Amino acid sequence: MSVSIPGRFRRGLSTVVVGCLFVAGTARAAGGSAGKARGEKTAHVATPAEIAVARRLFHEASKLEKDQHWADAAKKLHGALDIKETPGLRYHLAYCEENMGQLVQALVDYDRAAAMISDGVKAPDVAARLDPARTALEKRVPMLTLTMPTGLHWTKLSVDGHAMAAAVAGQPIPLDPGQHSIQVSADGYKPFHADVRLVEGERKTLPVQLAKPRAAPATAAPAPRPSADTGTHGRAFPLRTVVLIGEGAVTLAGLGVGIGFTVARGNASSRADDAQAAIDRKTGNPGNPSACTNASPDVQSSCDELKSSLGDKDTDRKLATVGFIGAGVGAAATLATWLLWKPAAKQHALAATVEPIAGGGMLGGVSGRF
Repeated sequence: MSVSIPGRFRRGLSTVVVGCLFVAGTARAAGGSAGKARGEKTAHVATPAEIAVARRLFHEASKLEKDQHWADAAKKLHGALDIKETPGLRYHLAYCEENMGQLVQALVDYDRAAAMISDGVKAPDVAARLDPARTALEKRVPMLTLTMPTGLHWTKLSVDGHAMAAAVAGQPIPLDPGQHSIQVSADGYKPFHADVRLVEGERKTLPVQLAKPRAAPATAAPAPRPSADTGTHGRAFPLRTVVLIGEGAVTLAGLGVGIGFTVARGNASSRADDAQAAIDRKTGNPGNPSACTNASPDVQSSCDELKSSLGDKDTDRKLATVGFIGAGVGAAATLATWLLWKPAAKQHALAATVEPIAGGGMLGGVSGRF
């Protein structure tokens, strides 16, 4: 029998030894001892044809192990285990998983092989190699212990997204080497989250700290928004009153413009009359329409004043007309609003207060105010 040793534990068995392990386990399982998992129902009793297929898968897995094709070998072993479970198959599956970095699952399969042998399944070659392989692997598996806050009832613990039983808290949890995500939550506390990186053989303790969420800052009650009918000092005006005030303001503004430019027009007319009198006096020819044509310098200044005052007079006339028209429109709108928009009836609010009333063996009461 030829066995190679890879350093920390034995690496694979020769094809002859593998076959012996499988046949020994199968023969015992056919008697019924290995056909039962602990606490499980009796396993399927394989037919001779199925046994032949399982044996072939086992031998193919052994060749793949020698070539270190661990994933392919594990796939073959799973197929054989679906037909018949033996300590030899479990041992070799654990060995492949160990080399794939699945240390925790390998530990589980080593333990399963040991349990089958303890239940009476004869596999002496496996039994001789099982304890050293498992002991060496157990030293490699990282362990993470979570220390939970005392006096706190936490509601959920998950590792890498998988919910864990409450019993694992405070106990060393075997995990594969690499990065792991830890999450713990409790009612009324902020969730705890931590990312932990573990290496082979590491023993680490992680304190779980749950913090109370920050209380929201107290904010003052928002000031009541003024309605469209509320003035700057909080005094409410009916909308009809606001419209009447606006229309009255337009009327007064238009009237003021009309009157102002009417006065300005009168001033411009007086200036034109004075300029015309000066021209007549200087030329000695009153009413001469061509007096400003080729006029002397002293006459020309009066002509310029006449032209300017006549232009101002015309502009003031137009602006006065616009002002009076605006005043008329505002007055008409004010009158129409006053006549056609009837004020709404006043609404009386019902105010209810709760006041203590003692007497008659009762305390408390409600009073209303209209």
